[in-house]
Amino acid sequence: MNGNFNSFHHYCLVVNHHLGRICGLNVFTDRSPAVLLSLCRLLGCAASAPNLNCRKWAELALHRYEGVSDSDLLPLYVPIMQICIKQGLNREDLEQRLLNLSKTGFVVNKKYSLLLEVDTLEKKVLNLSK
Repeated sequence: MNGNFNSFHHYCLVVNHHLGRICGLNVFTDRSPAVLLSLCRLLGCAASAPNLNCRKWAELALHRYEGVSDSDLLPLYVPIMQICIKQGLNREDLEQRLLNLSKTGFVVNKKYSLLLEVDTLEKKVLNLSK
């Protein structure tokens, strides 16, 4: 596990460096869109990898997301919570949050792809094109 953590940590640093070059920024706060999108990409990769425990990444992504007030990043919330539930984190609390979101009109009962949401938001929020 430690080797996987170091590899993912390195990947996250490389992605943040790449985004910094694209956006012309040198420093990102821990709740900036670029950092949150990088963390979510990392979580999405880790969650889709077989036999890889991504519980720490899921906890971190949820914690970071909860401190963000950018409505453009709202599409990340449901997939992050779905991964957290799958990892066994605060199941009852997260299911209650999903229920509350569904009462406000969010579709929460379909399986979202965090990586697909990240791809979409990177283009929109960071003005990236592929």
